Amino acid sequence: MHGHLLALMRLIVHHGHAEGAAAANYLSRVAEAFMDCQAVQARVIEQVGLEIRGVVLDFRGLVTKLVGDYKVVAIKMLAHDRIQRGLASDDGNPTHYENRLTADLGDTLGLNKDDIRRAALDEHAASRFPRITRSAREQAAAQARDLFDLDALLKVLMAETNSFSEASPANSLPRVFLDWAASRLTEKHIVFDEETCSRVEVGESLALAILEDLFSELPPASADEMYRDRRLCELFRPS
Repeated sequence: MHGHLLALMRLIVHHGHAEGAAAANYLSRVAEAFMDCQAVQARVIEQVGLEIRGVVLDFRGLVTKLVGDYKVVAIKMLAHDRIQRGLASDDGNPTHYENRLTADLGDTLGLNKDDIRRAALDEHAASRFPRITRSAREQAAAQARDLFDLDALLKVLMAETNSFSEASPANSLPRVFLDWAASRLTEKHIVFDEETCSRVEVGESLALAILEDLFSELPPASADEMYRDRRLCELFRPS
C-alpha cells in the first residue's frame, strides 16, 4: 500500500509540475486532503492518481461509486450515533472510528472494496476501538441500512444525468449515461424531454428502474408500471 500510494503521489506531483490537463484541480484536491487525517489523504491520492493514469469507469462503475459515496455517509451517521450513545469513545477524530466500522461491516454492507482495504490498514482505528462482535454486527449493519438515504441518491442520480451539456467531459456520468441508454434501452430517446427532445430529462421512476437494472437480478419494474404512457419494464432490453 505504501509503495502504491507513493508512486501515485509522485505521478500527481510530476503531472502538476508539467502543467498537465486539470493539474490545478488535482493539486487542489490533494492539498485539501492533507488538511485531514492520513486515511482521507490516502483515499484522495489514490482517486486523483488513478484519474491521471486514465483509469476510467463505465456508467455502472460511476453509479456504483455514487452509491458507495452514500454508503460512506451512512457509515458517518452510524459512527456519530454510536459515539453519542456511548457505544464507542470519541477520540476527537471520527474518521478512525468510521474506518473501524468500515472494516467490520464493509463486506456485510457491500461497501467499496478500496474503502474496506484502506480502513483495515488504519492502525489508529485498530488500536483505539475494539472490533464489533458478531452479535452486534447485524444490528449495526441494519442501522446503517436504515440510514442509507435512497431518496437523496435518486435525486442526485437524476441531477447528474439531467445535467448533460456539450461541455460535459467525455468520461463524466451524464455523458457515459447516454452511451449506456443507447445500448440498454429499447427507446433511447425516452431519456430526453418530451417537448423538444433537446435536453436530458430522467424522471424518478425511470431513475429507480435504472438502479434496479444495474444492481438487481429482478426485472427493473413491475409489468403494470408506466412511464410516459409506456410500460416501464419494456423500455429495457433483455439482459
